[in-house]
Amino acid sequence: MPKLSRRAVDAAAWDVFARHQPYYHILSNPSMLSPGPDRQEEFWASGVSDIQSLQTFAGLQFEQGTGVDLGCGLGRLTRAMRQLTTRQVGLDISGEMLRQARESNQAFSSLEFRQIRDDHWAIETGSCVLVISLYVLQHMSSLDLMDYSIREMGRILLSGGRAVFNVPTIGWPGHLIGWARSSWTKLKGYHDKRRLRALEERLVQDAHGSAAFTEQEIMHDMFQLDCRRMKSLPLARLRAATRASELDIYRMRRGEFGLTLVAAEKH
Repeated sequence: MPKLSRRAVDAAAWDVFARHQPYYHILSNPSMLSPGPDRQEEFWASGVSDIQSLQTFAGLQFEQGTGVDLGCGLGRLTRAMRQLTTRQVGLDISGEMLRQARESNQAFSSLEFRQIRDDHWAIETGSCVLVISLYVLQHMSSLDLMDYSIREMGRILLSGGRAVFNVPTIGWPGHLIGWARSSWTKLKGYHDKRRLRALEERLVQDAHGSAAFTEQEIMHDMFQLDCRRMKSLPLARLRAATRASELDIYRMRRGEFGLTLVAAEKH
């Protein structure tokens, strides 16, 4: 059986989530299931609140230049970044999320949305003043992809530009325990692995809609895919990734469940 492209599986899964309940799959709050106009306003307002919190945490000031929102979804944070930069670019792996983002943000001429397709993000090296990413890295399908994304943050930032993002972290003992548990689960869960592989194949083959998938598959089975399962990055690996990206961490706060908020500057 040929090996599936991990990027293709991830993009197809998030396309299904976008067609199913996009507001919910971004915020994971029951109030965002089929939200009416008032709830949708709450959705957009939450982006403004989150950006203000990042501004306070990282000491951000308004700057002339481009700000990038990694894992932008519908553009919840991209829209709110207008208070930090003169131009905003939302990046996402899902073409359907981006289609809806463009539709929802037509009134804002400074916003642009681009799809992540290739080995490098479609953004010029050293061209941005700010990169933000909230609740995105932990859903990436591998730790290597987390590392890669941090390196890309460093690549696109100009000297003095800043990256502000969060990711769950663990120390090396916790990482080793997690690896052991994961290995044991894989040994016990051979049939589950085959079932998820079949689901991945269907996702890639049926890239045009979510009608072929049941509510159970979307709200339960797909949450076990690598692109949705929560992952933690070892703290040492996080620090190594930022160093390799020429990013100097100047503030870091580790909160509940190990969720770590990082502010770093490109040197």
